[in-house]
Amino acid sequence: MAIEDLYGKVLALSIQTIRAQTALPGLVNNLTVGDRSQAANRGGTTEVIVPPEFVTRNVVPAAVPPASQAAPNPTTVQVPLDFWQEVNFPLTEKHITLLENADAAAPMFLQNAVGPIVEAITTSIVNTYPGIYGYVGTAGTTPFGASPAEAQQAKTVLTRQKCPRFMRQLVLNSGAYGNATGLQNFRLVDQSGSSETLREGEIGRAYGFDWHEDVGLDGISHTSTPLTAGAATINGAHPAGSTVISVNKATNASPLVAGDIVTFAGGTQTHTVVSSVNLAVGNTNVTISPGLRVARVGGEAMTLRASHSINLAFHPMAFAFDSRPAARLNIPGVTNNFMTWVDDMTGVALRLEIRDEYHQTGFYLSCLWGRRLVDARLACRIAGMVGE
Repeated sequence: MAIEDLYGKVLALSIQTIRAQTALPGLVNNLTVGDRSQAANRGGTTEVIVPPEFVTRNVVPAAVPPASQAAPNPTTVQVPLDFWQEVNFPLTEKHITLLENADAAAPMFLQNAVGPIVEAITTSIVNTYPGIYGYVGTAGTTPFGASPAEAQQAKTVLTRQKCPRFMRQLVLNSGAYGNATGLQNFRLVDQSGSSETLREGEIGRAYGFDWHEDVGLDGISHTSTPLTAGAATINGAHPAGSTVISVNKATNASPLVAGDIVTFAGGTQTHTVVSSVNLAVGNTNVTISPGLRVARVGGEAMTLRASHSINLAFHPMAFAFDSRPAARLNIPGVTNNFMTWVDDMTGVALRLEIRDEYHQTGFYLSCLWGRRLVDARLACRIAGMVGE
């Protein structure tokens, strides 16, 4: 096999593996500004396009119409390219033969090589969860064990948060998805209208979501420290919209960490703690998101949700993702033995470098990427068992 063909074959099979093993990168917004094949440096930033915001105005009949509002320009968000990872592996003649004969699926050794990059990309996106305040499910319990209630609840939460009804996605870890495929709502043909779940273990679309299983979510959990003994209550009056809440701890200091989910008596709105803080005995300011929906008079008890695994219900525009080829020095006389492939489905840009090493040929597969939580209104956590 010619070296050019080998590059293309390995990259094509690697992209095929990424599409098969992960769901999340292809489900989030990866519509970038400029050419995605343009090289970038780690620590640099790129721009991802997001929908502009619109406002209404009152109609006042008059002889002269008001000036037309200017058409909004596409809005962009900066995405830092913070992640740059690679896997490297030596190839033997046996490996080359397997690659030459691979058509429908990548050889297992290549799947195993690509797997860590796939999971790292997914994990990085999921780990933006501390900014997500929407919350359903029961901490410490794998969802969908008895009913599709968590999907119904997530649908309600997203609607209340003014998330668009179209293109909603549900991405679950293997335990939650496994539970869901066992529900009669999906398994029985007369109830689901399809035999796909029974035959293939796939759910498809249900309850307003496209359902996906992604092993990249396995093991991702939020760990919170239970509140110590002694009441934690709102100190004094706070108007609606307040994002800095004075919390009084009667006795025993207690830590809050960024991403903790708290609620206050008299309301059902869940809030995420924006930055870690230690609740000292007495009054401590806690920054939350979103702000209070209703005014508080003071004395309302604060409740902290327990540690939980992270499953996600969201609209693609909740997150931004971009991947670029890593920039390389262009030195005259130095041969650049690499090739880049940008996948238009997932937005992942892979670079393959082949090196002639000591009695072996080394393959180096790398990816440079960044991600960002753009709009927390468009996402909701589905809590599960820690560590699952």
